[in-house]
This record gives sequence, structure tokens and C-alpha cells, in this order.
Amino acid sequence: MKILLSINTCAANYSRRLIVANTCLQLPECPPHIWLYGQDTPDWLLTDHTLYLPSVSDLYDNLVYKTAEWLERVLDIPGWTHTFRCDDDTFFLPHRLPSLAEADYVGGVEDGWCDQGTGRVFASGGAGYLLSRSAIERLIPFYQRTLNNRLVQYETSWDDVLIARAAYAAQIPLVQDKRLIPYGNDSLRPLTVNGVITSHKLPLPLWMDTYHRWQSIC
Repeated sequence: MKILLSINTCAANYSRRLIVANTCLQLPECPPHIWLYGQDTPDWLLTDHTLYLPSVSDLYDNLVYKTAEWLERVLDIPGWTHTFRCDDDTFFLPHRLPSLAEADYVGGVEDGWCDQGTGRVFASGGAGYLLSRSAIERLIPFYQRTLNNRLVQYETSWDDVLIARAAYAAQIPLVQDKRLIPYGNDSLRPLTVNGVITSHKLPLPLWMDTYHRWQSIC
């Protein structure tokens, strides 16, 4: 499995990008990565590791549209079999990413949460989800139909919900992985005593402590 990290960010969250770049991306065995930016991103942010999506807004409230263009454009990048999509406020431990199932759609599910429109569970976008290249190719038309279907309501920031609806329509099953954590805390973060891979919204003091722990032993 050859993983490409797709990290969703925006120009307004540059401080988050710096934190990820100076911590997670510095740890051993980190796969190639891209930063996902939308319209009106300053040129100085558009580095070699950027996937620029100029036809969609960079704002979080338009994430479903940004995701639609990402699905199309990420296929143009060669050399990967699976892409792991997460947010810029998600701590991830690079060397554990390859331990995810080599499946079409893998993600963490928040206990008690489900898609209010369909009643089905979905992989948390914050915790991060893995999609295979072939899954994305199959997902794209279903994602577009889901995006256009206002009979089943959604918020325009619910990209993970729409990915799940499209995957269901495309008959791509979700492989749940409890090591992808939607909301991190002192125990639900990557530590040597557990197998946690990601921790979304991990408070900054815990984020830095986690990084320094791994930096000291890797």
C-alpha cells in the first residue's frame, strides 16, 4: 500500500499547517503529503506539496464542494494506491498509517453518531479516512449525485457524510477502525501503550507532548 496524505487546510488556518509541518511531518516513515487549498490562496502558500483547487471556496463552510474537486484532482497525482484524508487539526502518527486495512474505505466512527439523513454510520473526516484510488474512481459520480440531491439534507461542511453516502451508493463498504479518534484527549492519542493512529482536535499541550514523546524514541 502506497499512501498519499491529503491534509485539508485553508489560508486562514496557516498556524495549524505550521504545527503539523513541524511535528507530525517530521516523524519517521512519513508518506508523501499534499495540502488542500481553495480559491484566493496567497501564492506563497502554494508550495510543491499543494493541491490547489481554484474553482471552489477555501472556506470550511464549503467543504463538500472542495472535496468534490479534490476527488477529481487527486487522481492526477501518480504513485499512490491509497490516500489518507484528514484535517489540519488532526495529530497523526505516520509509521502507524500502513497498519490500516488495505481496503477501499477505512475510517473511525464516533460512538452514537450517524448520518441523520440516512441513519447509517460514517467515517469521521476529522479522525481521517482512507480511500483507495479505485474507490475514488467509483465514488466520483455518486458523490456528485449526492451533492446535488437536496431531498436528503446536509450541511455544506459535511464532506465526510457525503463521502459515506456516495460509498454506500457505490457499494463500497466502510471498514471501521477504532484507532482513528474523532475527538482526542489524554488517553485517546497515539501513545506507546496503545495503537491509536490519529487524534482529532487534540489540545495543543497534549499535541506537543505526544510529538516530543515520539521524537525522543524514534
